[in-house]
Amino acid sequence: MKAKYKVLHLEDVQSDAELAARELRKSIEIDHLVIDSEKSYLLALEQFRPDVILCDHSLPSFNSLEALKIVKRKKLHIPFILITSRMSEPAVVGVVKEGADGYILKEQLRRLPHAVLKAIEKYRHEKEQKIQVDEAHQEEPIATKDSRELSTKLLLATQVAGIGIWAYSFQKCKFEADDVLLSFYGITTSEFDGSCEQWMQFIHQDDRNRVHQEFQNALATTKGFNTVFRIVWQDQSVHVIKAVAIVMNDAQGCPDRLIGTNQDITDRKEAEIVVLENEAKYRSIFDNSLDAILLTVTDSNVLAANPAACAIFKMTEEEICKKGRFGIVDVTDPRLHDLLRERRRTGKAKGEITFVRGDGSKFPGEVSSLVFTDAQGDLRTSMVIRDISERKKAEEKQLRTSQYLQQALGELNKIMDSSIDVICCTDAEGRFINVSAAAETVWGYKPEELIGKKYIELTLEEDKASTFLVAKKILSGIPVTTFENRFIHKNGNVVPLLWSARWDEKEQLMFSIAKDATEKKAMEKALENERLRYYEVFHQAPSAIAILKGADHRFELVNPFYLQLTGKKDIIGKTVREVVPELEDQGFFKLLDRVFYSGKCFTAKEMLAKIDRNNADRLEDCYINFIYQPYRNNRGDVEGIFFFANDVTEQVVSRKKIEASEKQFRQIVETAQEGIWMLDEKNQTRLVNAKMCRILGYSEAEMMGKPPHFFVKQKGKKPGQNMFSTGINTAIDMYEDQFVTKSGSVVWVHLSTNPIVDDNGNYKGALAMVTDVTERKRLEEKIVRQKVQQQKEITKAALQVQENERNFLGSELHDNINQILTAVKLHLKHYLENPDDNLEIITNSHAYLEMAIEEIRKLSQRLVTHRFDEDSFTEAIRFLIKGLSIEKIVAFNVADLNEEAIHENIKLTVFRIVQEQLNNISKYAKATRVTITISNDTKEVILHICDNGVGFNTKAKRAGVGLTNIYNRVESYNGTIDIKSAPGQGCKLQLRIPLAQPLTFLNN
Repeated sequence: MKAKYKVLHLEDVQSDAELAARELRKSIEIDHLVIDSEKSYLLALEQFRPDVILCDHSLPSFNSLEALKIVKRKKLHIPFILITSRMSEPAVVGVVKEGADGYILKEQLRRLPHAVLKAIEKYRHEKEQKIQVDEAHQEEPIATKDSRELSTKLLLATQVAGIGIWAYSFQKCKFEADDVLLSFYGITTSEFDGSCEQWMQFIHQDDRNRVHQEFQNALATTKGFNTVFRIVWQDQSVHVIKAVAIVMNDAQGCPDRLIGTNQDITDRKEAEIVVLENEAKYRSIFDNSLDAILLTVTDSNVLAANPAACAIFKMTEEEICKKGRFGIVDVTDPRLHDLLRERRRTGKAKGEITFVRGDGSKFPGEVSSLVFTDAQGDLRTSMVIRDISERKKAEEKQLRTSQYLQQALGELNKIMDSSIDVICCTDAEGRFINVSAAAETVWGYKPEELIGKKYIELTLEEDKASTFLVAKKILSGIPVTTFENRFIHKNGNVVPLLWSARWDEKEQLMFSIAKDATEKKAMEKALENERLRYYEVFHQAPSAIAILKGADHRFELVNPFYLQLTGKKDIIGKTVREVVPELEDQGFFKLLDRVFYSGKCFTAKEMLAKIDRNNADRLEDCYINFIYQPYRNNRGDVEGIFFFANDVTEQVVSRKKIEASEKQFRQIVETAQEGIWMLDEKNQTRLVNAKMCRILGYSEAEMMGKPPHFFVKQKGKKPGQNMFSTGINTAIDMYEDQFVTKSGSVVWVHLSTNPIVDDNGNYKGALAMVTDVTERKRLEEKIVRQKVQQQKEITKAALQVQENERNFLGSELHDNINQILTAVKLHLKHYLENPDDNLEIITNSHAYLEMAIEEIRKLSQRLVTHRFDEDSFTEAIRFLIKGLSIEKIVAFNVADLNEEAIHENIKLTVFRIVQEQLNNISKYAKATRVTITISNDTKEVILHICDNGVGFNTKAKRAGVGLTNIYNRVESYNGTIDIKSAPGQGCKLQLRIPLAQPLTFLNN
């Protein structure tokens, strides 16, 4: 059964609280209490006793900082998480410093369940650890308690910092992870089996191969790794993890474990995406705006100008910046001072002033200006300028146009009255507003009879549906030039009509022209009967076919493909000049005449013809393959011409587009800021740009035809390994790799690769975008070295703390406990002088107390740090040997030792190592001979300790911390240590510590 958590939510917007509760219930069971005041908050802390507190930053009379301080003041151990829509960075920092466990934006509520569970688990773990520590403090000695408290603090520090710790054993091939790391993956300790396969299942499938390869490289090269990858939880939410790992060696110097940390950087990655998107939006607006945009400072200097500004002012950006703000405005314009005064007063201004172009010409402009503070806190001014010269001219033209309006209206009325076609206008409901005099001739109605009447009432019943559809199309703004329907004449006859109409949105009227199509329909019927004889022959033909008769080339027959090619209708009986007059100046009629009079065939391929397809006075390009074939009568005379044509416009245009695209592609390739590298199906270089040549130091000719592995010459690396040269991937891949330049230097590059396949999915090559990231890699290596150095300093500091603790413990044992026991001894001695029946018990107690005092004295001598300024380093070691049970078998040699050349901290380190090793020999070795040799030269101090005892297996896991302390002390001073031992063969310890150390080591 899932645990149910009490959630106390401070929120004054009920809908926001419901959204948060809904998101939480997707993953956990909750008891949700919403409040919005300080009084109800205090009451809920006492009675509701929440497991976690969610809080909006700003409430009507309360805020998150005050709420958090109440929790801290009451010393309540409850997680506290901010949920806010907008919040300044200083405010966030202030609340987090005060002790908040994190914050969630209301736009990212999907992360809320993870944050709540993580915070509750962290507090639960801290509480359990505190209980364990408290129980241990009641039983353990003071030294053990202090050491454990230090370890607990260090563990809590990593948990508070949100850093998960893991270890991978080379021998067991298993992972170990702490609770913080497991919380990153949304699982518990019981759900984690420690296998590499389970870990890989969490990693996003697009990152899985890369991370697996980096992990295998770390195991193979023992160099560790530093990487970023995405993981996917069971609820399909994606999180970004930063992983860092180093390899730890065993006592023999062999790789033993891979130690690493994980940190959830999802918030940082999402913030980076938002920043990039905002930057892209700003740059798009700045570069593509039709208005001039200037970025200036308050001293009138121009910092930047967009392309539109350069076009309007006829200057380059550099020239505009050089002239400054007052170099591009007419300072004599009185409106300028009013605008500046307004902007100083309110921080913004808008109006019209006169501007000056680079050639000295002036133009009216509309300007809006705004003062703002940039990210660095500097005052900046943005100016948006629009050239309104054309608008001013249009306003003047409009005034002149109004003078001719009445005259034009009079002439229009004359045209309407004299037209043989019906000219009319109707409103949106189809009522006649105005009708020309021709209505009486065509429809039998006088104009005044039609005003206010709906045109649909005159429409033949069978044509009403199609008329409604066309009217709807026209009202939507699509003009119609040829539409046929039928009206009922006043005398009852049916009148066929041919319409053209358009809708005027401003006037809210439809303007139409209706032509009486009675004669047209009669002719169409006669022609249709004629066409039926040949229709079956022509309509299935895959080409455009026409039969032209006579010297004037009159259309006798055409098929649908010809009509589709020309976009014409009703052309039978008309001449070519009547149907396609636009071909007159294109030479086609001369060709027809030549074929007709010469009797010779003419063939053309991909010939350009400009055709007005829709009678809209707009010529369209049409490429055709055609034949003019003369045909003869029974006398052998040329009677007409057969025309056969195929429209190849699409093929020609596509070919030209491809040619233009290839040219544009080459321009893009040559100007790209990244290296572009293209391979053919044999994975040989087919194309590189100048940037790619600069990255590798080769010319284009030197790279052409070579495979990518030609430029990889590193030892131990197979040609093409981890590279796009394999040509087998079917999706875009991104990774980093190394290449060797022509000069022999190694460069790191980031590759984004994409395979090229044909329509059948066959591999035809690959394309890669290449970015030089060598400098970034160097910086990353430098950061790693700095982290290693910091770790050493931390270890040194920890050792120093241990020394301080020993001093303190030794002093306490000597000054306090020993004095107390001495007092007891005096009391017992008094009782000895006055014996009673308990004489034997008192005598034994006295003996035991003397033994305790002696042991405390020895312990004090061992724990108190030696001061080598009071007695020499060699004397301290001899005194140490003298206090051991193995004193008689120890040979101590310091003939080649110069104490004055060795720093006090290094002496102390060597002393502690000798002390630790002799204690180990005394307890476990059973040796009969021990040799200690200490020497130094100008560079390092050298220690040898050898014994002929029982020895031990250096590879076996040991429960004690003695050897671990020795290794830690040596590593903290950049030293080296070699311990050789085997069962029955004694032990040899050799230590070397450099005399030159960083100041931070020597000053501690």
